[in-house]
Amino acid sequence: MTILQSEDQGKLVWPNGGYEKLLAASMWWIYAGGNASASFYRNVSDLIGDYEYTERSTSAGRGGGSTQVSRRTERIMDVADLDALSVGRMIVFASGCRPALVRARPWFTDKRLRQLVAMRPDRVHHQAEEDVHVSETTEDSFVVDELAIAAAAMDVAAAEKALHSAEEKAAAADDALADANDDVTVAEAKVDDYTSDDAKLPWQVAAAHRELAKKTRAQARAARRHEEAHHELTPAQRKLDVALETLDAAKSTPVAEDDEDESSISLLAWSVPLATAPPELVEWVEGTFQDYLTGTVGLVKSGRWCSRWTEHPDAVHRLAGIYDEWTLMRLRIKGAPSLHTFYREILDYHIPQLTSREYGVFQRCDGAGHEPHERMDTD
Repeated sequence: MTILQSEDQGKLVWPNGGYEKLLAASMWWIYAGGNASASFYRNVSDLIGDYEYTERSTSAGRGGGSTQVSRRTERIMDVADLDALSVGRMIVFASGCRPALVRARPWFTDKRLRQLVAMRPDRVHHQAEEDVHVSETTEDSFVVDELAIAAAAMDVAAAEKALHSAEEKAAAADDALADANDDVTVAEAKVDDYTSDDAKLPWQVAAAHRELAKKTRAQARAARRHEEAHHELTPAQRKLDVALETLDAAKSTPVAEDDEDESSISLLAWSVPLATAPPELVEWVEGTFQDYLTGTVGLVKSGRWCSRWTEHPDAVHRLAGIYDEWTLMRLRIKGAPSLHTFYREILDYHIPQLTSREYGVFQRCDGAGHEPHERMDTD
């Protein structure tokens, strides 16, 4: 993949029309904003093209009303729009498709992408493992929370989208109300005309009044929708303001220097093999963990648990591993699992290994009592 900072840079690397040929032969290419020449902007604007829309105008008079419909075209993105393309927005040009405006998704906000990056030892991406980066200030440097910034940026993007949707809804409501007002004006003119025309029959005058009443009701509905649509603009704008403030705070707030890391705590895994269950593990299993078993999953009936679990070395070590991950998560250690990950990848995996009646550690500890642990080489 080739990344260019400007069109001139490409022409310098591939002179004599080489850059233009390379661009023309590309199956896809992306414009991600930045400084560019006016000619480049015009070319991109031409490739994006125009959009068509319908414009309707209504006129009314004593002789009746008329509506004129015309189709117009307007440039989707002009030079100024392209020059002001916001950070994180990109325009994708692909062969056989219309250009698309997309939003970039930072790789470090996606768990699977972080894992894929971590699997590439030949690439230096310590940010994915540490979830922080160093930001230089005027005097010195400090560490900021990269994920907090990314999350705040996504909130800003969502708030911008919500505000844009609210503005479009309000604009549509404006058009609908204007059309409804025009319809009422035409209906009123028709009623006045029919009422003053002696040649009109009574049923024609009555029909004109019914049409006016119908248009008036439609006008009232359009007015209510107009008020509701404009009422939604204020909270949408307020939400965007809050999101922008949160993003600014995340960019300027350093991570606390006294955050705990894994080296400041003691993990049971450092003492394996465990000849006996440590007291803190016993307390946690018979408290927090047992509450999870009986209260959340309900494995008392569907699974099998042994009250003498401390005599099962394999159970002790599995539970010690679960306890270590719980400790890292509870203390918010960098790299610790989230609550969702703790449930999905740790509890949901180990609990069946412990409690399954078919293959679990306690499968032979039935109602008759405890079955001691045996080695694999026992006859």
